Amino acid sequence: WWSMYDGNSWKQSNGLGGNEKIPGQKSKASPALAVFNGRLHMVHLDDSSNEIWMSIYDGISWKQSNGLAGNEKIPGQLSKSAPSLAVFDDRLHMLHLGNSSNDIWWSIYDGVSWKKSNGTEGNERIPGQKSKVSPSLAVFDDELHMVHLGDSSNNIWHSKFNRRWAANRRRYDGKSRACPVMAEFAGKFYMLHVADQSSRIY
Repeated sequence: WWSMYDGNSWKQSNGLGGNEKIPGQKSKASPALAVFNGRLHMVHLDDSSNEIWMSIYDGISWKQSNGLAGNEKIPGQLSKSAPSLAVFDDRLHMLHLGNSSNDIWWSIYDGVSWKKSNGTEGNERIPGQKSKVSPSLAVFDDELHMVHLGDSSNNIWHSKFNRRWAANRRRYDGKSRACPVMAEFAGKFYMLHVADQSSRIY
């Protein structure tokens, strides 16, 4: 389901109040959303499998990259939890966990296909970085930032990408039992997460 906020209220694409179902698209986990090349891009898991699918909103309807209606499967990419998206260096970057592991995988969309950092098609594992829940991705100060939980703990870890992924570090003493989220606002970088053992938001 989706809706648009015009500064006053949340509406459907036809201007009526409420939200609307995106035809033919289902997911067993949260979708991810980002603006790339002037269009809204969504990635999500399949309804009943770990396949990752993509669709693009052009201001009229949700479509495949070839312009046909609907969504399309991203070849060879599987995840056991929700993916994340961010635009960095004029490319759309996606992070996701492995199909059956806590490894963190990464791929880059150039408007034509999803590629590894060396330009070949596919995705690649980020060495030495694992998470038990979906990682989060955002851009701040001309760098791509990732935060994620530990492989088997609720510790919050942080890594930055600028030509390569730096080793992750525990830069913050807080803990979370779910994926944190990040955003830039007014020149500062913000992170939200729930508590380690409660529903409080920090």
